[in-house]
Amino acid sequence: MKTVEARIEIPKYFLETRDGVQLRYFDTGAGQTTGSAAPPAILLANGLGGPISAFRPYMKYLSQNHRVLSWDYRGLYGSLLPRGPRSDLGVSAHAEDVLAVLDRAGVEHVTFVGWSMGVQIGLEVVRRAKDRVSGLVLMNGTSGNPLRGMDLPFSEFLLAPLVRRAGGYEKLGHRLIERASRHPTTSLWLKRLGLVARAFDSALFQEMIDDFKTIDLRHYFALLDELCRHDAGDMLGAIDVPTLVVSGGRDHLTPSSAAQRMAERIRGAEFFLVPAATHYGAAEFPDIVARRIERFVQGRIAAS
Repeated sequence: MKTVEARIEIPKYFLETRDGVQLRYFDTGAGQTTGSAAPPAILLANGLGGPISAFRPYMKYLSQNHRVLSWDYRGLYGSLLPRGPRSDLGVSAHAEDVLAVLDRAGVEHVTFVGWSMGVQIGLEVVRRAKDRVSGLVLMNGTSGNPLRGMDLPFSEFLLAPLVRRAGGYEKLGHRLIERASRHPTTSLWLKRLGLVARAFDSALFQEMIDDFKTIDLRHYFALLDELCRHDAGDMLGAIDVPTLVVSGGRDHLTPSSAAQRMAERIRGAEFFLVPAATHYGAAEFPDIVARRIERFVQGRIAAS
């Protein structure tokens, strides 16, 4: 499977949540037979700011044997917040959105695949509806405040105040992102600096950054602030479904050492390291990660 071959149209749908959010979700198998004849379902939860384009290779590969779903986080891309008082952007609200998507799709049980922010949401879904989760794949994330485990001394104390203020510089942020997206050497310099892996397909990178520059940065930083306030560490010891923890050897945002400690706290969890991957390993090495997920689902989850 090659990233450049993964240009597929992903069917999209909409639903309204109980608090009025217009949620956009994606479903490769809408209208398929339900019940025992239905293919097993996989739900993909993106990283913060991650567009659906990041999951195109997974949608293409995994949909051969599975019904694959995903959604845009409330306030980002196609999921629109209602006018009026500020909507709930907390991790718990996103977990409720997951259940709303599953209910609308008629999916009773799902393998939850979370990347970065999606890891924290997945743990909250287990807290609320563990009977609906067949298995977990936790990629490049943590169970709580993502600033706490970064490879930067005092990162939690230095960066948290900046996160809370960053939403006020939306116009400046958009100008910088727009300029970076147009510069032909942006991906090259990010690779040279080690911020993304050299294996990151340039066409996929450009599609993702073109999508990213459309988001509302106020909501983006409000979501990040909520992630920093969240902690589901108490759930790790209570997980009793097959779990795969995926990490990158060059991930400085959620280091592999922290991911391995998280795996050790989950009973029977498998740990899979992609040595050359950064925090964006899911997009850098989709062929490797998607095949590992498929092997895990067909093996551990199918046998449980």
